[in-house]
Amino acid sequence: MGDIEISTGQLHRLLKDAERRQLLVVLSGTKRCVPLTTLVERVSEELDASPPQNDLQERCRSLRLQFHHVHLPLFADDGIVEYNPDQHLVKPTAKLEAVAEQLDIEPRRVVAE
Repeated sequence: MGDIEISTGQLHRLLKDAERRQLLVVLSGTKRCVPLTTLVERVSEELDASPPQNDLQERCRSLRLQFHHVHLPLFADDGIVEYNPDQHLVKPTAKLEAVAEQLDIEPRRVVAE
């Protein structure tokens, strides 16, 4: 992955937000397209060990909106993922692999391959 350039500024922007950091970890576990709802569920599980059901539903709703309107467009602009906002599908790119390698992220399986 040495041929893919990632600037320090890009890394800082990607890592600035806790939800974005967790999204990187979750996405690093797959190379396939992943539905937005699956990402929301996985990141929510990682961020909150066992919140009450009402809190979990609210957190998922909030994450879905933030991912759709903020985090995934930013990742797409940086070439980290391909995001189809109409179909709510996210596909990791080779640049995501390079970021995960550079940050020594241990991948977590998102869905069964």
